[in-house]
Amino acid sequence: MREIGINRINIGVQSFDERILNFLGRRHSVKQAISAVEASRKAGFRNIGLDLIYGVPAQNIDSWLDTLKQAVDFSPEHISCYQLTLESKTPLGIRYQVGEFSLPGEELQYEFFMKTSEFLEDAGYIHYEVSNFALGTKYTSRHNQNTGTIPLTLALVLRPTLFREIDAGGIILHLIDTLLRSARGIFRLKRQKS
Repeated sequence: MREIGINRINIGVQSFDERILNFLGRRHSVKQAISAVEASRKAGFRNIGLDLIYGVPAQNIDSWLDTLKQAVDFSPEHISCYQLTLESKTPLGIRYQVGEFSLPGEELQYEFFMKTSEFLEDAGYIHYEVSNFALGTKYTSRHNQNTGTIPLTLALVLRPTLFREIDAGGIILHLIDTLLRSARGIFRLKRQKS
């Protein structure tokens, strides 16, 4: 895995609040998200990223801070915190268009952003891009930085549901094997074109 530069696994946790996951229509549960993070550590990943979403209707600052606390308890090397955005043709976007819910106002969105930054910085994370936090510069994501010097970045975010019903260590090893075979093919194609 390291031979081709894969050095981090990102898990699309979104929230450690079951109500928020249900609202978002996510297929995984909090329990599955926790299992995915634990299985990733057990499989040997030493650079784990968690993706989280804030600004969800029915979410308040306290429930968001609870999600951040749970995320930090796993000591992930990277945390991405995205403000909820809606796409018009998605199920959530359609629900919004028919007036099923409203989004938090600008002041509350600003408070989410500021509390996120404050909480994660107090926990030792560097706030290095709008949505990104790392436990030191060693763990910052390079896909948006120095793009002229990086020949290829392969970014994958795993859904916690991938870990359901399968030995977590086994599935991660299977995914790594599949990624390695795919990446070797990409590098062969790139070399042939050069």
